[in-house]
Amino acid sequence: MIKRTRLGIPFESIYNVVHPEEILSLLESNKDYFSIEVKESTMEPKFSKGDLAIVKKQDYIKSGEIGAVYMKGKGIKIRKIIKEANRIMLFSSNENSGSPEVYNLNDSKDIQVLILGRVVELRTKF
Repeated sequence: MIKRTRLGIPFESIYNVVHPEEILSLLESNKDYFSIEVKESTMEPKFSKGDLAIVKKQDYIKSGEIGAVYMKGKGIKIRKIIKEANRIMLFSSNENSGSPEVYNLNDSKDIQVLILGRVVELRTKF
């Protein structure tokens, strides 16, 4: 059975779970977590390519926290999330990544961003 998100998108296509053996005990004890391999440099220096972000599944996040978001047409990204009244801003840590991406939350017909969860741990291999 394929799990579906609120948007009807197959769970597996969004959550691109990687390296489950590395967090097997966490995943077995609590299915509310998944892992994402960092594939870009936009959150450096904290998050580097190849790092493994452990994410707690939740569709809400406090303003200022770092989360995993699905961005329509761009895939899954790790970003610092700032919420305001009717919009959400996604910030990169890397100064060379440009301005924050801003999304209007009032347009429910054309959802551009979906919060997948909050990053709770980062694993780096040496």
